[in-house]
Amino acid sequence: MGLPVLVNIHDVALAEAYSDRIIGIAKGLIAFDGRPSELTPEVLRRVYRRDPRTLVGVEHALPQRALATGGAFGDVAN
Repeated sequence: MGLPVLVNIHDVALAEAYSDRIIGIAKGLIAFDGRPSELTPEVLRRVYRRDPRTLVGVEHALPQRALATGGAFGDVAN
C-alpha cells in the first residue's frame, strides 16, 4: 500500500527520481501537473519562466533524459 506524501522540493532531478507525480507552480498557478517522464525543457521554462539552462546547477536541474538527447532548446531566445 502506498502512502501519499506532499513534498515541496526545488531539485528537479531529485523530484524526478522519487516522484510519481510532479506539480509545478508559477505565479501561484499550476503550470505543470504530470508524471516525471513528461518533464521537458519547455515545462521547466513555463515553471521557472526562464531558459532552464540558466538555472544554477542546471546539470542537475534538468531531467537527465533531456540532457542525454540534447534537449529541446532550439527555440530559446538568449
